[in-house]
Amino acid sequence: MRVLVLEGTKSAALAIVRSLGRKGIDVIVGERMKFCTAGISKYCKSRIRYPAPEIDRDFFLKSILTEVKKGNYDVVYPVAGETTLPISEHKNEFLPYAKIPIPDYETVEKADDKGQTLQIARQVGIPCPKTYFPQDREEVNRIGKDIEFPIVIKPRRKLRWTNGRLTRTKVTGDCR
Repeated sequence: MRVLVLEGTKSAALAIVRSLGRKGIDVIVGERMKFCTAGISKYCKSRIRYPAPEIDRDFFLKSILTEVKKGNYDVVYPVAGETTLPISEHKNEFLPYAKIPIPDYETVEKADDKGQTLQIARQVGIPCPKTYFPQDREEVNRIGKDIEFPIVIKPRRKLRWTNGRLTRTKVTGDCR
């Protein structure tokens, strides 16, 4: 069995490589950078480099699909949002060549959106902290007058794709 594990710099990728390698599975590690921790594991049989998905999503997908077609992989394992989101969206293109152990795109999108995740949790009875979903700065200012500190502010999504490029969402500002 041959498995391609993407995002070799992530600690989760290293754990996957070690787990599969201990079972005697041939693991190939993919990453956009030359050096990655999973790629130097004793369980890594070889490494591939791919285009940075955050810079050109379409080129990344085309490159990975080309690799999967020629690499005789049984499984392709995207590890985090940078590869999971685009591959889940194009999963059907990969399935004739390898298994992709991730849910469909709609499910991945819901899991990636903290707002949707909280709303689903509430619907099934999981207790959640009081949460606001402001739509604009004016609503933020209005809510800010009524809340008590301490508070946690998070973006709904950490990653956002716009015109094939990835941007990371950050919360900035001060609380006065």
